[in-house]
Amino acid sequence: VTYASALVAAPIRFFGVSIAQAALPFLSLEAKEGDLQGFTALLIKTLHQIAFFMFPAGALMLVLRIPFVRLAFGAKDFPWSDTVLLGRMVALYSVAIAAQAMIHVVLRAFYALKETKTPFFIAFFSMGINVIVMWLGAQVFGWGVLSVMIGSSLTAIVELLLLLLFLFEKVGYFSSHEFFLPQLKMLLATALMGVSLYIPLKVLDKLVFDTTRTIGLIVLTGIVSVIGLVVYLAFCKL
Repeated sequence: VTYASALVAAPIRFFGVSIAQAALPFLSLEAKEGDLQGFTALLIKTLHQIAFFMFPAGALMLVLRIPFVRLAFGAKDFPWSDTVLLGRMVALYSVAIAAQAMIHVVLRAFYALKETKTPFFIAFFSMGINVIVMWLGAQVFGWGVLSVMIGSSLTAIVELLLLLLFLFEKVGYFSSHEFFLPQLKMLLATALMGVSLYIPLKVLDKLVFDTTRTIGLIVLTGIVSVIGLVVYLAFCKL
């Protein structure tokens, strides 16, 4: 669990936390001046910026989970069964890394409005959902340690949706077209990127590169990642 969360946390810290920290003073200025419409526009723009980076990052983590695990922690330290299990953990975490990154921005938006009670109660409620999902996963469905990732990812998505719901209700300005349409476009581009990652990964792994060696694994991961990112950027531009 620790290894998987550490691997997935890197893009969240790099994009989510950094963009959220940069946006806070501007959100605070808009809130201080009472321009709630400008505040909402800035928040939506910031969420789009994070989604633009985090959606493809999640796709990379999902499809290239095994190469990333092997490169990050080494094949010698992990037998194949542990590598596969850790890859599954990373995949489950990667589904919600965009939500986890966006939460950092939405929380700072609440802080800019000098509102702390709502995020606290939502976090408390989400924590309860997390505990329930993990317990059901471990005790009822037999998911074992994977229930931790499932619970965390589901909780992050629920928490983000609740935070957005209460925040937009508080500020009173929200355009579903401006928020959801760009998000759906980026999700579509990410799905197409995922296909463009999976196919060359399987072909190059079986026919071209010897991934039992580190250099082959690095080259394979690099080529497939570049292909996926080019496809993502091309469809985003389209």
